[in-house]
Amino acid sequence: MLEPPPLCERFVLGVDVEKYSDRNVRRQLSIQRALDRLLSQAAEAAGLDRGLWECEPGGDGELAVLPDGVDLIAIVRRFVDQVELLLADHNADHSPEMRMRLRLAMHVDTVARGALGRAGQALITLSRLLGSGPVREALAGAADANLALIVSESVYRKAVLSELGGLRPGQFREVRVDLPAKRFDEMAYIYIPGHEVKPEKSSYIPASPPKPEERSRRPSAAGKSVLNIVSADTIHMPGSVFGFSEHGPNDDC
Repeated sequence: MLEPPPLCERFVLGVDVEKYSDRNVRRQLSIQRALDRLLSQAAEAAGLDRGLWECEPGGDGELAVLPDGVDLIAIVRRFVDQVELLLADHNADHSPEMRMRLRLAMHVDTVARGALGRAGQALITLSRLLGSGPVREALAGAADANLALIVSESVYRKAVLSELGGLRPGQFREVRVDLPAKRFDEMAYIYIPGHEVKPEKSSYIPASPPKPEERSRRPSAAGKSVLNIVSADTIHMPGSVFGFSEHGPNDDC
């Protein structure tokens, strides 16, 4: 009888390029190269080693399983801010046909190593969030935005509610991702750098400073992107053995 593979908790990340299939093959290849370079640069600037990520390319993006012990503030705040910064530069320097707008999704859950790759609820939930209507609509409704981030409730609880590194709950809008055909119904949270959502409206609007009488009720820096944060405050994932150690990947998970 075969022993079951280790089932471990890991942080997973998904990236998808908006309207990628609308481009011709030459432009798709150029966007792939630009995106791969941009993600590596953003990870390095955030203090992360993308070389340790287990990436599953998808043409218009990728799904990645991050190593054990990843700093949640580095990935949820600093990495996202660096992606936004690099996207802004890229889009300013390129024609509309070569500009990139990204959807990002983040989740924490279990995965296991299988004969044909990773298996587990983490990647299933990540894919549901990344392709969901709420994050697509949020990005489409913010014409001047470069990216939209959607995080699962577990990431929101573990990272955003800490309010470390400039993260604030008021920067995120709670949404319901309901996919009856997939038997998927979960709450998630959307953030667009430089934008905030008014509760009574469904679209994103540029963030503006709160009125004096609202300052006591609203989180500071709500809805604003905080770029190039350097903070000693970190939150690390529990030290489950998940295929990576400080020396790199192993075969356990």
